[in-house]
Amino acid sequence: MNAQFNESAATVIPRLTEAVGEIEIRKSFGVTRLIVDQKPFAIIKSGRLFFRTDEQNRADFDKAERKNPEEMLIPPGYASELVYRQVPSHILHDQPTLDDWARKAAEASARVPGFRSEERRVGKEGRVREPAT
Repeated sequence: MNAQFNESAATVIPRLTEAVGEIEIRKSFGVTRLIVDQKPFAIIKSGRLFFRTDEQNRADFDKAERKNPEEMLIPPGYASELVYRQVPSHILHDQPTLDDWARKAAEASARVPGFRSEERRVGKEGRVREPAT
C-alpha cells in the first residue's frame, strides 16, 4: 500500500522550512521540486512526498519499511538504486522525525557533486558571471 501525501503543499512546506530553512519551489513536468541552497532535496509528485537519499540516510527508509511492511514503497532490491524515496505516512505525522529526515535529505543533496552555485558560474569565455538580479 503506497502512502498518500494528503496534506497540501501549502501545509507541508512551512513544516519542512522549520527544519531546513528557506525553501525555493520549482514546478515542472508535474513535479514540484523543493530546493534548499540551490539543490533539490525533496519532490512532491502525484500527491506523494519524496526525499533525496544517499548511503548516509537510506537506512532510515529501509528501517521504516521493515517496521511497517504494509507501507513497502518499493520492491526489495531496488532501494540502493533510487535517488528519491517516498516518505512513509507515519513519518509525515511525526514532526520531529520528519524534521530529522528533511535535514538528512538536504544534507544528502548537498553531498551530490556536480551542482553549480547560482551565485557564481563560469561562462564559456572563462569569466565568472554573477547571477541575474
